[in-house]
Amino acid sequence: MSPVLIIVMFINFSSGANILGFFYFPVPSHHNVFRPILNELANRGHNVTYVSPFPYKPASANMRHIMIENHRDEFSGVINIRNWASYSAIEMSFFLARFTKDLNDKMFSSSGVQEIIHSDEKFDVVLSSSMLFQEPVAALVHKFKSIGIDIHPVGDVVDVNELSGLPSNSEYMLDYKANFGKPIWEFTYRDRLYNMFILIATTLSQYYRLFFMQKQVDKYFNYTGWEDRPPIGKLVANKSLVLINSHHSVGYSYPKAPHVKEIGGVNVLPVKPLPKDLEDFMNEAKHGVIYFSLGTNFNSSTETSSDEQQIIFKVLSGLKQKVLWKWDGVQRPGIHENIKFSKWFPQGDILAHKNTKLFITQGGILSLFEAVCHAVPLIVVPVLGDQPKNSDVVVAGGFGIRLNFNNLTETSLRWAIDKVLNDETYTINAKRRSELFHDRPRAPLEEAVYWIEFVIRNGNVLQPKSALLPFYQLHNLDIIFTMVVIITVLIYIVKLSRSLFLKGKKSPQVFKKKKRCPENRCQYVKISFHAMTTWGLTKVVTTIFELMLAVSLQLTVRRLKLIVMIDRFRRPPPTRFTISRFSASWEFSDVVVVIKVDAQFGTAMRLIIILFLTTCLEYALAARILALFPFPAKSHHNVFRPILVELAKKGHHVMFVGPIPVEQPPANLKQLLLPNYLKDLTEQMNLIDFGKLSSPVIPFWLNEMGLFLTEKVLQSEELQGLIHSDEKYDVIMTESLFFQEPLAAFMHKFNAIGIDVNPHGESAWINELAGLPDNPAYMIDYKSEFTDNMNYLERLHNAYITYSTLLVCYLGQWRFQWLTDKYFNYTGSESRPPLRKFMSDKALILLNSHYSVGYPYPKSPHVKEIGGINIQPNKPLPKDIENFMNGAKHGVIYFSFGSNIEISTLLNSDLVDTFMNVFRKLNQRVLWKWESDNLPAAPKNVKLSKWFPQQDILAHKNTKLFITHGGLLSVMEAVHNAVPLISVPFFGDQVKNAIQAENAGYGIRMNFENLTEHNLLLAINEILNNPSYVTEVKRRSQLFRDRPNSPLEEAVFWIEFVIKHKNALQPHSARLPFYQLHNLDTLLPFFLIVMFILVVILKLLKRLILCICHKMKKKPIEAKKKKH
Repeated sequence: MSPVLIIVMFINFSSGANILGFFYFPVPSHHNVFRPILNELANRGHNVTYVSPFPYKPASANMRHIMIENHRDEFSGVINIRNWASYSAIEMSFFLARFTKDLNDKMFSSSGVQEIIHSDEKFDVVLSSSMLFQEPVAALVHKFKSIGIDIHPVGDVVDVNELSGLPSNSEYMLDYKANFGKPIWEFTYRDRLYNMFILIATTLSQYYRLFFMQKQVDKYFNYTGWEDRPPIGKLVANKSLVLINSHHSVGYSYPKAPHVKEIGGVNVLPVKPLPKDLEDFMNEAKHGVIYFSLGTNFNSSTETSSDEQQIIFKVLSGLKQKVLWKWDGVQRPGIHENIKFSKWFPQGDILAHKNTKLFITQGGILSLFEAVCHAVPLIVVPVLGDQPKNSDVVVAGGFGIRLNFNNLTETSLRWAIDKVLNDETYTINAKRRSELFHDRPRAPLEEAVYWIEFVIRNGNVLQPKSALLPFYQLHNLDIIFTMVVIITVLIYIVKLSRSLFLKGKKSPQVFKKKKRCPENRCQYVKISFHAMTTWGLTKVVTTIFELMLAVSLQLTVRRLKLIVMIDRFRRPPPTRFTISRFSASWEFSDVVVVIKVDAQFGTAMRLIIILFLTTCLEYALAARILALFPFPAKSHHNVFRPILVELAKKGHHVMFVGPIPVEQPPANLKQLLLPNYLKDLTEQMNLIDFGKLSSPVIPFWLNEMGLFLTEKVLQSEELQGLIHSDEKYDVIMTESLFFQEPLAAFMHKFNAIGIDVNPHGESAWINELAGLPDNPAYMIDYKSEFTDNMNYLERLHNAYITYSTLLVCYLGQWRFQWLTDKYFNYTGSESRPPLRKFMSDKALILLNSHYSVGYPYPKSPHVKEIGGINIQPNKPLPKDIENFMNGAKHGVIYFSFGSNIEISTLLNSDLVDTFMNVFRKLNQRVLWKWESDNLPAAPKNVKLSKWFPQQDILAHKNTKLFITHGGLLSVMEAVHNAVPLISVPFFGDQVKNAIQAENAGYGIRMNFENLTEHNLLLAINEILNNPSYVTEVKRRSQLFRDRPNSPLEEAVFWIEFVIKHKNALQPHSARLPFYQLHNLDTLLPFFLIVMFILVVILKLLKRLILCICHKMKKKPIEAKKKKH
């Protein structure tokens, strides 16, 4: 080890985190992304060690630079950029894998790198680009026992997405190397199929690469303690944060894992004055300046032919504009007074000059960011890497033209320059892109540094469970395999039953629609429906299985299949969906429809369809904003109200339509009050019985509830007046994705953008409509009772819950469509597209969720978390409550089941006595929310009231425990104020919230049905006497509060963003049909190929076995013949 390195490495820094930035890849442009971040971290007091193969002079005393060997010149025979341009994306993946293997051998064997690997330095954080062909460097995270952070100079990388836990979807995501010549929303089926092939091949090359890079890690990273090092694949994936240099202004919106943050444009630096000669040259350009540069990786003098140089020179010298040409060689292609050559130009400062009219570039992402930042239109001549894809974005966005180097001519170049300079639409679109680029909550550098410091403070809290899942779990291969086996077994059982019971029997050739259902089928429908509503999942499946033989006996028809359509049943008015008192009589003439199909699939298809359908039954300028929230739950309006009030305060004109008035509204907030149908809902729905349903059944009843409420609302005079009004609105805000889908039709009525605000999070249906379907391996619907840490059976059950929920929601859409067609009959409604289009065509979706009270999971780019928006600034307590709490020497317990559950009517006298007896034994005082005027006899330490200022009570220093129903708003208020919980959940998301609180260690879950004096007292004492609950809830509180913007600021910023930029955040996936979103069409050919190969293999094995058996039988016979 050199003396200089020893001295540098043992400098004792006094403050900040010790950060190692290890970036050995010998590409200069990549370091233009890393250096601003490292410099800013050093400026903020962190101790930064920057390792790179390029010379660099740090600007901060807190930063040191260690230069290692640069082996790029040794690969000059391999690195031929013009040859790379001819590679396909797949060829490029395998070429880079081979190239980086050889490069890694050179780099990791060098003395400089080996000194770092074996040093005794201590680092808190290791920054690298390990996910991008540099996987072995992830071993440094293990070596230094530090936090791992990846920074990537490009976005849209299949490798990064896979290792981050959110694999790329070929229907709407591209790898950065893809070259289709068109944007993804213009893809044909053939394009999507080829893109699928690219993603599969790239993913396979990645796992192949990990195999030989494991050998490199074992060979070169043999530091002390390496023996317990996990496999390299796990080390690479186990990153607390991944920063990618991408942004939708120069790309496209696509979903990302929660620990993946965009910092696109971090290379754009503050504008500095130009050198005097350049400034004079540009200021004197009466017709403007064209800047021509092909970047740092492309040598324009050696990697272009003389003919190409002369074509470019001849065109540029003939222009009236002046030209700045970045030229790397000594011998210039010509001399002209309008052209200035130089080996280096301050590119960002040139593009910022007012006279710059055009940038001719290779299309590197850094150059694009600088051009878009300064609103300069482009001519892109892509060469390699992400440049072809970037040029497609430029052309699709209308702020540039793409040319091909291989067929560059004077005519094409002159045409492109004239087109961009004389067609103002290019400049207009460049300015619009520039507005998108600048319009973000934080500058790219601020974003990067904030999240780095966040993970330094909080650790690995952003990383989703999926990042560490094995390949087969991440892609649900075990779940899919189980489903295939189950379906295969069921089909086999039906075929077996058919052969056993129907041998010799003839089936009718045609089965016509009948007015009356056969008796056995009536029994089947009745019993199955009764089981669905009363027994639960297990008995439903058992009943279906037991009755299937009987169905097969009567209904197996050759060349026919049976589709059971349970589309209507007669119910006594008014419409009721009371769970505990359901009554229905079936109209059997509507039950059966038969369609001809091939005989060999008849029975199997009947079985699948009946099972399927039965399962689905079970389971800046002020804008004019219409905020339509008819759902009569106070807790929901505690989410909506702060947003509407703040928008009105900011000058927007807000029309609130709903049943619960906003008290003391601002002048810009007008209100149209609807009838409050809460009483009608509670008469129809027993919430306690509702809570007893299994998760897959709940969507069916929520659909019924939504239909009931939505029809009531749409029938009202107030809504009908609004539907037929001539008002103008720019934005429609609703809760339509929570079983109020017809409200989305107002988007068409007023030709407005749609925003959805949802008071809960983690919804499989919302994620589906937002374009990022749930992955049941780690994503949990709000009705589920699991956490994101599931075993195989739990994942299988979670998959059943997820897909049955989606099935019920999809099949329920035709009824919501019927309501829409019935009540939205305004002028122009004839041209209205199907409701499904509006449901998913939301510019923004705001979710009341946060990982501090849940878990981190991926979201679509137009889905934003605003969890905790209900939390208001603390206010002084009423005097009597303040005195009661201040006088509590042993603390206060707050007891409330929220606004939707009235404890006074819920509890019988025995349960009231149970609570009173427990509270009587406590030293703590108790505040008990009791809604009735009939107050029970209470001990001296218990104070009863119809209403308490819940947030202010939880914020009081003496509050030690919150006994709650587990509603999301209550949980967030408790976590915000660091108060541990005892949750007694009833319905909805309360069970999931309670389980997550218990699993995280800041609460205990109790079952209302077996609540006893003993277990309640035990739970209270456990939390009061075990400090671990308070410790964990304080940690969660810190996480809850530690965010760049408050929930209200976040909500309002993004609302105003989409008012200005419309659907700029919405991914293409949100508009895809079901079969494309789930890759059904592109996976089908691969599935058929695999099945064909398997069938061929099985046939060959069968033939081989038969041949062997035949020979084995033949030998004894021949032996006997020889004996005779």
